[in-house]
Amino acid sequence: MKNCRIARGGLRKVGLVTAMLLAAISVAAQNRSAPIPVAGRIIPLAATTSSFVVMPNTPITFTFASPGTTYTSTTQPTVSIMSSGGSNSKTWKLKIQATSSTLTGAGCTTPIPVSAISVTCSNATAPATGGGTATCASTFKLGTTAKVFVSGTEATGSNQTYSAVLTFGGGPDKWSYAGTDSAGCSLTINYLAVFP
Repeated sequence: MKNCRIARGGLRKVGLVTAMLLAAISVAAQNRSAPIPVAGRIIPLAATTSSFVVMPNTPITFTFASPGTTYTSTTQPTVSIMSSGGSNSKTWKLKIQATSSTLTGAGCTTPIPVSAISVTCSNATAPATGGGTATCASTFKLGTTAKVFVSGTEATGSNQTYSAVLTFGGGPDKWSYAGTDSAGCSLTINYLAVFP
């Protein structure tokens, strides 16, 4: 059954639009320099990162529903990264970025802007030891500029894991873009880690 939206001249039927987000992990860790004496003190060693993972590693799909309802991804990926040699005086960040300003594909009669999709972080987790913290950012619209979805204080020690869960969605669904039931739209997103 097709959806309806308000258009000039009355109701106009449009198809469901199924969106697919494809994850591309870009480890962009910005490491500190090696120890250098500065006015009688030592700058901490750089934190090293490893095991940057998004699970499940499958496309995230959801359907844009009728104009008066919300929509949410059926899969909520967990993004996690492991680091060693962190410093409690430094802040780590995980960011997300769309590689295109629109979702495109056979299912989009007209391109859908990525700003139609919101990103919500939950269950931010920091290591149990080492003094690290993790805090989710407020919900924001996806865009082509990298945005922080979780950050916190680095933990000291080795093999310290940080993680957060992401939900994609939005609403109320008031955009006006025609679609089809027979095909979907897609978008690639990048995840970036920053350990300065």
